[in-house]
Amino acid sequence: MTRSVVHLRNVCRRPSRVGSLPGAVVAALLALPSTLLLPGCQRGGAEGAHGTTTSGATEPLTCTVDGLAGAELRPPLVLPAGCAFTQGGTVTAPRVLRTAEEVLAALSCPQTDLAALGIDPTQHDVYVLGYTMSPASAGQSVYDDGQTLTYVSRFRPPCPNDPMPMPMNATVAWLMPKDATRATREASCSLPERCD
Repeated sequence: MTRSVVHLRNVCRRPSRVGSLPGAVVAALLALPSTLLLPGCQRGGAEGAHGTTTSGATEPLTCTVDGLAGAELRPPLVLPAGCAFTQGGTVTAPRVLRTAEEVLAALSCPQTDLAALGIDPTQHDVYVLGYTMSPASAGQSVYDDGQTLTYVSRFRPPCPNDPMPMPMNATVAWLMPKDATRATREASCSLPERCD
């Protein structure tokens, strides 16, 4: 598995390298919910890590947006392989699942024990966002400052000889305090160039 992790880091830097992965690894990756892959790719390894660009400059491997002071990251709800939410809402109106029945109806999963999935509908609501990931997408994060949910989309600049990837649909889900109400906003940033 260590070898696959090294390759996955390369895929996050340059998705055209997915062809260098063994077929079984690619098949396993495609079977995973996209929320499992995005967080590692959006950070480029670890928050605060640095890398060298093609110009030789050293810069952080992530990007940030203004207006997140005091906001906390709402981590994605990581589901087991074979489990996914069937539909998500939009950035301005995420789908909110408030009861166990609503969660189970929206979840395609052989596991029906919500506690085993880390979901307690008596304590939290599940927010589900559906979106189209552009070919330059490097992930999404959700931040909550108690009044506003900020959806941050990260994009990577193209590299020479990149293949022509296709956009794909994805969903991301996260837990919110029970009956919370929030305004929403969208923000985006561009990652530093990494064509190594």
